[in-house]
Amino acid sequence: MTAQNIDDVMDRPAGIAGEAGRTGDRAGCFAALYRQVTAEIRTAVRSGLFGDRPPRTDRFGTLFASRYYDAWRRDRSGPRCWRATFALLDDAGTVAVIVQHLVLGGNAHIDLDLAVAAAQTGPHRSVHAPRHGFLLINDILARVVPAVQDSLHATSP
Repeated sequence: MTAQNIDDVMDRPAGIAGEAGRTGDRAGCFAALYRQVTAEIRTAVRSGLFGDRPPRTDRFGTLFASRYYDAWRRDRSGPRCWRATFALLDDAGTVAVIVQHLVLGGNAHIDLDLAVAAAQTGPHRSVHAPRHGFLLINDILARVVPAVQDSLHATSP
């Protein structure tokens, strides 16, 4: 099912995290983080923090979040950066700490998925047009970090 709006993608990371919790898959940590960040972004879009462009911001958030979900759903056979992120966790001989997975997943999502979603959302009059939104996302990420740290402290083996 193709996501039409940010509400459509909200439950996907929760489903991934829930399944991962049942199966012991460490990939659930990134999914849980991602759901929390996506919820904050949805709230910011609805409250007008992104300005007078909620439809474009919602479309961007939907495309961006869908790329993570698609990478996970493709049985971990998507783009190379996502394959490396998931393969680290799949290798029984690798003792990957959760933070490593979060950083690798963040890099894959920001370095690849962000650019693709921004290009798909266009057109932009200037490469700098989405800058304000990106800075707001940075603020959202900074607010989420303490809660994520608390959650990892409570659940990490």
